[in-house]
Amino acid sequence: MSKNKKDIIVSVFLMFFCLIAYYFSLFIKKQGRIYPQIIIFCIFFLSMMLCINVLRNKDEIKREDTAKNKIIYSNLITIGISMLIYIYLLDKMGFYSSTILFLVFTMVYLLGLNKKYLVLIIVSVFTLLIYFTFDIFLHLPKPSGFFF
Repeated sequence: MSKNKKDIIVSVFLMFFCLIAYYFSLFIKKQGRIYPQIIIFCIFFLSMMLCINVLRNKDEIKREDTAKNKIIYSNLITIGISMLIYIYLLDKMGFYSSTILFLVFTMVYLLGLNKKYLVLIIVSVFTLLIYFTFDIFLHLPKPSGFFF
């Protein structure tokens, strides 16, 4: 099955799923349905754009070299193990501490970012974004450990 067919199947499935999810979101209280409906709309819109893009550029898409699409299993295993370690460390170290360690590791390992300032800036901005989103805006509880 070609990539185009897969993209069309996925986009149609997601649009169908969004229609069903929107129908069920109508049964949620009016105050609580806004956020799910925004997410449903975004997924539907992006799926529709994917479908239109594939249908419009069907003839222009060239077959990519299969060597580019090969999965690097060592990276997959390493990131899988690091995610398990991250989940284990959430209760021990706390959400923010373990998230910072996980982000630094994945950025250095996967992306090869050796520039300390760039890693520091990206991790700091992402951590502040998580803090403001989960603590300030949503007031969600997070695992706390011996750091923070």
